[in-house]
Amino acid sequence: MSTTNLNSVLPIETFGYLTASADMSSMFIEFMVYDTNDVLINENLISMNTIVGDSLYIYDKKFIMNPGVHLRSLGYSAGTYKVKYNFFNKVVGDFTDAEQTLTLKKISPSRTELEVVIPTDVSSSIRTEIDNFLTTDKSKLVYYTLFGSDRNFLIINNMLYNKDLLLKLYEELPADIDILTRFTIAEKFAASYEDTITLRTAYTDDLSNLNYLRGPKINYKIAGLTYRTTPSENFEDLASTTAVNVDEITRLYLSSSLIEGIDTNIDYRDYSQFIHFSSAEQRLKNFKSKMKKLEFFDAKLVSLSTGSLVGLSGSSLSYYKGQKDVILNTFDQYEYFMYYETGSYESSSLGVFPDYTWPKYTNEKPYLLYSVTSSQVNTWYNSMLVSASEYDNLNPNILTNTIPIEIVLDDQNSQYFTNIQMIGHVLDINYNYVNRMTSIHERQNCIFEGIPRELILPAINHYGFDLRSGNVIKGLVECIPSMSVTSSI
Repeated sequence: MSTTNLNSVLPIETFGYLTASADMSSMFIEFMVYDTNDVLINENLISMNTIVGDSLYIYDKKFIMNPGVHLRSLGYSAGTYKVKYNFFNKVVGDFTDAEQTLTLKKISPSRTELEVVIPTDVSSSIRTEIDNFLTTDKSKLVYYTLFGSDRNFLIINNMLYNKDLLLKLYEELPADIDILTRFTIAEKFAASYEDTITLRTAYTDDLSNLNYLRGPKINYKIAGLTYRTTPSENFEDLASTTAVNVDEITRLYLSSSLIEGIDTNIDYRDYSQFIHFSSAEQRLKNFKSKMKKLEFFDAKLVSLSTGSLVGLSGSSLSYYKGQKDVILNTFDQYEYFMYYETGSYESSSLGVFPDYTWPKYTNEKPYLLYSVTSSQVNTWYNSMLVSASEYDNLNPNILTNTIPIEIVLDDQNSQYFTNIQMIGHVLDINYNYVNRMTSIHERQNCIFEGIPRELILPAINHYGFDLRSGNVIKGLVECIPSMSVTSSI
């Protein structure tokens, strides 16, 4: 079995974004399950119409699948399995109907030429399908004979002979396929995908009788005020407030958001303050790619909320919400700045700064963002792309400069080039922290300059002052300013 990475699935130019069931009426997936010794133990033909939404959807011309759902639907609950997906479009015949299949009449000694009986029943739809198949472009090597059990063989030529169909195969048939064997012909419109999946048994024990630890009681030695605590709340209690607050709590405290940790008061309008080894142009492109995905998920959520998207279950709502949160929660500080902040063109003694934040059409938080396809974003992005490219060209420290030119010019090394850019991004995060270690000693009137505000309290306490946070008796929701952003499609 040959393995193809999901991100390498062939582009589906003729289908684009598939949301209507009519677009997929003839598409199906051949799903095989192997044990760890590569022995086929189960197989299933899955209609695309029956699974789009819950365990498969199509985004950016790639299939996003949930193999765990497909395995559990076949009765598997735990264990390690190898799965394989073959993506086909019906051309001649249908395995779900025994009368709508082809029958082998003869097999040549080389086992690469087949003579196939065409049904004589004038009502059979196969005759029309064969007529259409004979007129297809023979240079398109995308048609296969399907015998089941992952036995699919590429057709390289075809013709009609004495009222029978002749097929020329790229490779010989195995010995276990003989005359009178039934099969169908299908078009392979995407590369096969394989993966190894480990299923774990769901944890179903009753936890209702467990004893929970009490919340902390912080004793401040102040006359008349002994304990200053807030009520214990679970996620459902928080969710009973506004969705904006819940999103902020999840992003700031329950997720991997702001992976760079403490904000070190970097001015993200100046590339030289935070881009040393990485590529400004690539980081801008990465952010635009994330914005496209966010808009896609927003569109799905709106459609599901209004009930205008047919064929998707309610479970998809939480799925798309989760996928959107994954992106938001892994923003770095630069992406956080572009997404959540707003600004304008500035010219002063400190320099000339264009608006480095994603265009927004409201002036109060939560800001509303222009769509990726809007003219405002196109103008802003093209301008930013020019300045980012110019900075990269003049940056002597960019990590990709260490790659030999013969490797850079070879298109087959594009993935390696991308990996080096990613390494540069990680190095920049570490470099910026090391470079700004001395900022803890900088005293500035502006809270956005000098020592990071999150370090002010521990720094003052370090010098012996007994200061406390002003938020100690406030609830978590009250401590978080609303900074969520709504995007527009």
